[in-house]
Amino acid sequence: MRRSISLLVLLSLICAFLWRLEIEIRWGWAGLEWLSGFHYSALLICLLFSLWLHYCTPCSPARDSVGRIILAFGGGLLSYFVYYFAFSMIYGRFPSPALFHIGSLVLILIAIPLGVCLLARHFSIRFRKLHWVLVPLLFAASFLLSSVLLLITNHPGGADAIHAVKSGFIFMGFVIAAGVPFLGDQITEQAAS
Repeated sequence: MRRSISLLVLLSLICAFLWRLEIEIRWGWAGLEWLSGFHYSALLICLLFSLWLHYCTPCSPARDSVGRIILAFGGGLLSYFVYYFAFSMIYGRFPSPALFHIGSLVLILIAIPLGVCLLARHFSIRFRKLHWVLVPLLFAASFLLSSVLLLITNHPGGADAIHAVKSGFIFMGFVIAAGVPFLGDQITEQAAS
């Protein structure tokens, strides 16, 4: 259990770093050009999450089955394409701040959590109905926490939703939020002991 959580936290930091590195190298910090480009780091984030999913989560007795491996990587690729489609539709076509926030809420509260929850049902020993509520709340909290982190660190650009995404800070929360339902009952068992 501790190994799974530790690796999930480490993965969240790596994912934030990969996103920010691509932003800095390809587009630089200034401007909004990054909103319309193809994000290779997002694909890599999904694949890394799939690796964590396969090796660090509780599962059915067929842990090492070919089907489980295909499901893990297929789920990662599918989540990437859902993410990228939503990202390009919301951010690429509606760059105004108001529509950006509305699009972000739709993406974070509906599209991504729904995909995560559907995939988690196939991996977790006991997927609970609570996860359908918990995952969107954790994704929404990621926006708030990353904005607070931007404010505390006096980050260039300010502490708003656009910079929460652009900075990569939000991916730390996203990865952890996406990982919670896959840990199944381990978290509650650990807290009870």
